[in-house]
Amino acid sequence: AIHASNPDLRWRNNRGQDWGDWLSAGAETPREIGSTAFFAHSADLLSRMAQALGRTAEAAKYQALFQGIRQGFVKDHVSATGIIGGRVPGQTVMRDVTANVRALASNGKWNFTVHNDVLGGDPALNQIKNLHLVIRRGNTTEEQSIIEGGKVEVSGQNDQPLEIISAAYGYDATDLGDTQGSYALALRFGLLDEPLRSLAAKRLDELVVRNKHHPTTGFWSSVEMLLALADAGYQADVAKMMNQRDEPSWGYMAECNTTFWEAFNANTQNLSLNHWTHSAVSEWLWRNIAGLNPDEQHPGYQSFTIHPRPVREVTWCQASYDSIRGTIASDWNSEGSKFTLKVAIPANTTATVYVPAKTVGSVTENGQPLSQAEGIQFLRQEDGCVVLQVGSGQYQFVSESRHLR
Repeated sequence: AIHASNPDLRWRNNRGQDWGDWLSAGAETPREIGSTAFFAHSADLLSRMAQALGRTAEAAKYQALFQGIRQGFVKDHVSATGIIGGRVPGQTVMRDVTANVRALASNGKWNFTVHNDVLGGDPALNQIKNLHLVIRRGNTTEEQSIIEGGKVEVSGQNDQPLEIISAAYGYDATDLGDTQGSYALALRFGLLDEPLRSLAAKRLDELVVRNKHHPTTGFWSSVEMLLALADAGYQADVAKMMNQRDEPSWGYMAECNTTFWEAFNANTQNLSLNHWTHSAVSEWLWRNIAGLNPDEQHPGYQSFTIHPRPVREVTWCQASYDSIRGTIASDWNSEGSKFTLKVAIPANTTATVYVPAKTVGSVTENGQPLSQAEGIQFLRQEDGCVVLQVGSGQYQFVSESRHLR
């Protein structure tokens, strides 16, 4: 039905209730960009499932559809420098609200919710609006963008007063697409080839850092953002995001409650305080911190990958998964430059194990050099790791690894 309603392979029509990147914490992923990304992802999943079932004709059919959608996505929404957006229809309507915002100050601090009533009315009917702030602290100037319904909490720091240089409120079509969510979906769903992929990943990381390691994402793209950053080598910035404690963040939810919520500000919006949306962060934890990853070429955990990616904020991790073939375990700790990884591989399975290490010679298994260890085959060195093929059994690897920054 989607393909029939959108023969040009851009999901503009027949989008149902069209919730979009629901309850985004900041600049929202445009609906056409996000919907088209999911259209592509659905075709890709169907192709891969058909291939696994031996239905090669259907696999080829849906793979061709996937390739057509991704080509159109890049043509419409991705620049030669990897920036997403710029071709989404819409009219920019921004109102200068500098005076309104300055009047909201209380003892040199601003604490208010972005809302039409507070900012002098609705400048763009039936559009989700943003407040763009340019502020100065001492000699430092910074920009912030807060979505309608979001909270503004700014003040001077270290005896440096804060000045509102300018404030604009409305719907800015030129900003559409250049959001955390757009890059997260494009990267995670495989819509970009090199060099666009690396350029887009770099831009996603820039947006995260610019937002002081806070998410602007919603239902569509929160966990996809974390996974996309980790896949592209920005694991350290994901860890910093996980370590935030103010809104919006996972840490804020954890400190306010014992559950994860429907939205990052659900505690003030009469929304669900126990929801799958942001609980999905656990996928980043088990894929990247524990390092447990299935291999879709060998379903049912006949083969799998153990690839822990240590970060400065985490010095140890113990995780296990009771697969259909037995318990898979990853247990690691990092102390200085010494890294210890214990793994359990069920009978009649194999694992590709990534051991963070400077050199192959710095890795031992149960106190013995790798060349003397049974059931282990050295494959390669990759991204600061020694990569091994490991048969069933229990192993303890010790290596000299790089210091985490």
